[in-house]
Amino acid sequence: MSECTVQLWYNKQRVRKGEYVSLYLQIIVGGKHKPVKLPNLKWPEDKFDWDNKKLLERFKKDPDLVTYNAIIERERNKYWGIVMNFVKEDRQFSLDDILKGANLFRKGTNFCEFMTQAVIDRQKTKIKNDMIKESTAEKQAGTCRMFTAFLKHKDLPITRIDAALLEGFADHLRKKVGENTVWMRIQHVKSYLSYAARHNVAINPDYKNFVISMQESNPVWLEEKELNRMQQLYMIMIKLSVLMFLIDF
Repeated sequence: MSECTVQLWYNKQRVRKGEYVSLYLQIIVGGKHKPVKLPNLKWPEDKFDWDNKKLLERFKKDPDLVTYNAIIERERNKYWGIVMNFVKEDRQFSLDDILKGANLFRKGTNFCEFMTQAVIDRQKTKIKNDMIKESTAEKQAGTCRMFTAFLKHKDLPITRIDAALLEGFADHLRKKVGENTVWMRIQHVKSYLSYAARHNVAINPDYKNFVISMQESNPVWLEEKELNRMQQLYMIMIKLSVLMFLIDF
């Protein structure tokens, strides 16, 4: 199993004593590492406990220390959440996998944009649960275009996709296609909300409350007379085929 470390860090190069430095999280997986900057977080370099990778008070009862630590832990937990998704599924992961997951977490706010990119990514991935075939990707990309049209080409944050919106999309589709096609398109949207959740992207779980069933086709049962007539026709076709072959020969 891969191992990951997420620790507080700053760049020691060309730093003067007491200078405020930008803070980073250093992500380490399998000996490879990548510093990720924490936006707008700076701290005096001489108040950084390098051995324990934590901040020290700038002065007694420093009011900002608790706030900064809370922000740092929130960001650290984001990366741990991505790691835990791999651990729960007993999957190996690389530094690139963790960084990609974090990138999805940050950028996966608009659903149609997210789904469009995810359809491309899932054709390239080696993760079994995420892999899709080209034919499946084409159908799902078509669903994404339909959903975009339903939204009148105005993308929505992924957390806005709920049961009511899916019901509206289903009603929109029913004006053009049959119920089983509606079911398929809704399942596509749901599958990408599930995909987003697996990759640590925040979603609204209310979407699961919209349930739609595939209609069973009504079988047509033939009577015995009709079956016999079909069999007779089939035998006639065989005889004609043999006769045509003999004529050509």
